[in-house]
Amino acid sequence: DLHWTIKEVIPVWVGQFNEKPIGEVDLPHTDFIDKLLPKYNKQLGTLWGGNHFIELDVDEEDNIWVVIHSWSRGLGGRVAKHYMNKAKEEYIRKNINKEEIKKELAEEFARNKPDFKKHKPKKFKKYQKEYVENNIEDRIKERSVKKKGGYGFDINSELGRKYITDMNYCLGFALKNRAIMANKVLELLGANDEW
Repeated sequence: DLHWTIKEVIPVWVGQFNEKPIGEVDLPHTDFIDKLLPKYNKQLGTLWGGNHFIELDVDEEDNIWVVIHSWSRGLGGRVAKHYMNKAKEEYIRKNINKEEIKKELAEEFARNKPDFKKHKPKKFKKYQKEYVENNIEDRIKERSVKKKGGYGFDINSELGRKYITDMNYCLGFALKNRAIMANKVLELLGANDEW
């Protein structure tokens, strides 16, 4: 049965991969991609789960079509998340004044603990400092979450150029992944052509 033969030659589902890489993508990429390749190169030529599939169809003239829906085995998502986090970090660095937030938190502590300041002045500064340190990251997070439309960066910046380079690599990876699978299926069908 062709269904089971395809499953024998193409690893299928999350966590399935080749023992050794069976190909690579020859496109520019950054050091971030280099760190991911030992894992992801073993997944070239494999089919993920969910709504990803390999399908054989026959048209009105009895031509057989190989239809594959598959992406980059999670590489593109991992790379996109990395750059979204970098864009958020850059936004925070440029738009959120940490010293101003520290001052606000110190004032907030003083407003909420007026008796403490009056009756225990030596401990007040120590506890005020702890309050600021314990709440600064949450306050930064609150302010950064309020950004509508997400976080972007200038594609002409160094970070923007790296993002475009790495996402183009991911597109090439997805294309190569489908090509390897398509060629395995074509070989099983006895076709003389490659995709």
